[in-house]
Amino acid sequence: VNEEKWSVMVIRDPFLLRQFCDDVAFTRSIREIEEEEAEIRRADQPVRCVQCSDYYLVQDNKMGVCVHHDGFVYDNHSITLAQWGQHAAIAQLLKEEAEAIKQSSTNPLTPEQKERLEREKQRFKYICCNQTVQASGMVGGCKRGKHSLADVKLIQWEYECDHNRDYQDKRLNLLQTRI
Repeated sequence: VNEEKWSVMVIRDPFLLRQFCDDVAFTRSIREIEEEEAEIRRADQPVRCVQCSDYYLVQDNKMGVCVHHDGFVYDNHSITLAQWGQHAAIAQLLKEEAEAIKQSSTNPLTPEQKERLEREKQRFKYICCNQTVQASGMVGGCKRGKHSLADVKLIQWEYECDHNRDYQDKRLNLLQTRI
């Protein structure tokens, strides 16, 4: 008579399940092995954060490593405090700077034109902290947190920044103080 011994284990934690399978030399299915290998590959692949534009590894994503602005940009020289996306404002500054360089190569700028150009560079502000938008160098930010998840797209992040209710109210208050 053959006697079989059975045991039933309910393990919900993936790490403990792998440990159990390894400890008792339990045979795993090909699908489980492929899933684990894919998970290991994903863990070693750098992910780009849409908040700070930096690359990170998923296992290194800890609180405080991502420094970013979570609000939209507004044009402080505009009567209506025109709202801009963060990347669009930087692109606009770079475009204006390129145009100024192109113009100055044919006609030298007067001191007044240089001063006006410098003032124009300072017009974009982040609504979250009123920091001036810089077109180059370290961007930094006023908020610290975790990097964005890998599946978050830039357009989703900017939509959240543009439609933040608190920052919309702050912009309206700024407009009212100008009237």
